[in-house]
Amino acid sequence: MECDESRSAVRRFVGMEDVVLRVGASNTPGTCLIPALLDQFHRQYPSVRLEVLQGDSTSVIGQLVNEEVELGFIGGRFNDERIHFEALGEDTIVCAVSSDIAAKGKQSLSQAELCKVPLIVREQGSGTQKAVYEAFAGTWINKDSLRIVAVLGSSEAIKRAILNGTGYAFISSMVIADELNHGELTTVRIPGLNISRTFYAARREGRELSPAAAAFWELMLSRGKG
Repeated sequence: MECDESRSAVRRFVGMEDVVLRVGASNTPGTCLIPALLDQFHRQYPSVRLEVLQGDSTSVIGQLVNEEVELGFIGGRFNDERIHFEALGEDTIVCAVSSDIAAKGKQSLSQAELCKVPLIVREQGSGTQKAVYEAFAGTWINKDSLRIVAVLGSSEAIKRAILNGTGYAFISSMVIADELNHGELTTVRIPGLNISRTFYAARREGRELSPAAAAFWELMLSRGKG
């Protein structure tokens, strides 16, 4: 019913030019979730142009607060009363390495061994890195003891680095699904460490959405529930 109402509201835009919906998205939602729904959204609402501003989860919250975007899609929930959050779905974060390196080593690492291998991490503010460090809190792993060789600003950069054999990295399984299927990357098991997180749709608390934003909000939530 809500989707039908949103679609009816968007029809008010017919005859108007350059209806633009700006949304913010952190790396994985912006790379994996939103593109998967673009065709459906465009077919339903051809008069709406979607602009996605990508950044880390913290910067997306800032965009919402500053009203630079109407919606945000991120890899974690923040304690901010100005923002309303709704869960979109679950994600698994894995430790991955190039299959060439994996073939020369082991299929699993102890928590102590993890601190000795070259590790590539995301920048501060990343939802992925936040989930990883929160998971470390329940283990013997001290993040200050990690052998970090690079800090990179996107999941795509992390993926390229591990494909090139730079080292190990914690990354969303969605981002490397093709590389895992093709045997280019391998996941490495770390006993006692399992990392998952929830994706969230976010909007300003108490603000009425434009018809275009309401339609995209419902589409993203229906995807998460499906």
